[in-house]
Amino acid sequence: LGRQREPPRTGLLVGLVDGKPFSLLTFAVIALNSIFIVITTDYEKAHPSSELPELMLSLEMAFVVFYCVELCLKLIVHRHYFLLGPESHWNWLDVVLVMISLFDVVFSDAAVQGVSVGFMRSLRL
Repeated sequence: LGRQREPPRTGLLVGLVDGKPFSLLTFAVIALNSIFIVITTDYEKAHPSSELPELMLSLEMAFVVFYCVELCLKLIVHRHYFLLGPESHWNWLDVVLVMISLFDVVFSDAAVQGVSVGFMRSLRL
């Protein structure tokens, strides 16, 4: 399957997902998440034997939830064109990064048991 051109989409959800406010919100969340990753990485280096504070864990979960919702909305609007269209290389990267983030959150307890998944945070940048 080659790159496919997406037909024009209409509707309220399309206006939301493809609109400038949503793009700006997504950019702002990515910027905040980048800062948050630096802060949590610094905290982990300064406190290697302790878990992240509850607030940091909650914020991390909020970022992951936002990215999952964003990805789902884009998949609903653009369907298979999201993964096969002209921007598919970036979209696949988004899918991989969201999966890594989910893996990091789901298996964060493994870090306490000696398996470090903190390196994946840097991949999200």
